[in-house]
Amino acid sequence: MRRALTRSLDALSPDDVAAMSARLCQRVLTSEFVRAAKVVMVFAPMRGEADVSPIIEGALESGRVVVLPWIDWEKRELIARRVMRYPDDLETTRGGLRQPRATCAAAEVGSIDMVVTPGLGFDGYGGRLGRGGGFYDRFFATPGLTAARVGVAFDAQIVDRVPRDERDALVDAVITPTRTIVADVSGAPDTQTG
Repeated sequence: MRRALTRSLDALSPDDVAAMSARLCQRVLTSEFVRAAKVVMVFAPMRGEADVSPIIEGALESGRVVVLPWIDWEKRELIARRVMRYPDDLETTRGGLRQPRATCAAAEVGSIDMVVTPGLGFDGYGGRLGRGGGFYDRFFATPGLTAARVGVAFDAQIVDRVPRDERDALVDAVITPTRTIVADVSGAPDTQTG
């Protein structure tokens, strides 16, 4: 499934990615999740991911605290670090990953209200297929983290079911350029279009 989703993302033209990313970001920025959040965690996009830079910029402009994931490669853990200036506070690390500099202050996980979550694929039941490192799954298991988990994806990344086991963390919702899918782990997902 990872290979198939990666191929479909690689097939998108830069113009399509830009247009879909713009619609996706607008939907996220006007969502109930962002309106209720004072501290927002977002990721710096990699090749093949939606460009969520407008979410970071919009959150900073509105006075919200913005944190991004910082990877401790030796410990294999994800730490949320505060970004004050985007993209100036970022550096490029392994595999082209852009993340906050190690000098950026670590955020208290209990203060995070919303985590904008990347993934290769999502389903309507909260399932998320990441890149295989387990960083977000371990981060979501951090004691005290109660933030809303909102996946962001293009519509082609929504699949019937994501394979998962007990270690895989679920998301609360997925926002695409055309719809918001609120996960219902006990039944069918609730899809809102428009």
